[in-house]
Amino acid sequence: MSQKNSRLGAIGEHMAAAQLMLQGWDAFNANTSITNMCSIDLICLNEQKQTALIQVKTTEESSFPTGLTMEQAKNRAEIEKHVAGPWIFVKKKGDKSAAQFKYYILSREDAIELIFQSNDWYLHKVDRGQKSVNEKSVCAIQEEWLNGKDYKAPRLNAETFVTPLKKSAQDDWNSIWL
Repeated sequence: MSQKNSRLGAIGEHMAAAQLMLQGWDAFNANTSITNMCSIDLICLNEQKQTALIQVKTTEESSFPTGLTMEQAKNRAEIEKHVAGPWIFVKKKGDKSAAQFKYYILSREDAIELIFQSNDWYLHKVDRGQKSVNEKSVCAIQEEWLNGKDYKAPRLNAETFVTPLKKSAQDDWNSIWL
């Protein structure tokens, strides 16, 4: 991972932790004590002493890399091994003092379902002609899906992807505790 991507990831983790604290919950970065802890970026505690192990994915693009390959995301059990708890997707726009952030929060179950269904759609509902998919490439989540919107890929000959999310996940902080 490049230094720029590492820095962007760290910014997203810190911004998500700050938003969790604004909700009245205690949150700290798991990666400060264990370098790049697998599947967990933040540990959060609520008033009822429940603990959430949260993965944070940050991007400046229209899609969020999941960290899973297309091959891994074909198998629900493999996804479940990599998704330890809820996920927070952080979208960063702008630079330095003009930076703005959007937060999309998915329960563990919603993250697993969205990764599985979107990857299945990409592998089986997109017509590539004779071109095959490199299953070692990273599975990604489109921002529209996190907004609860179905997706017609502009450059792909594909069926519309129908997101399993019934509503927008933007600022749905209580999904942490589902």
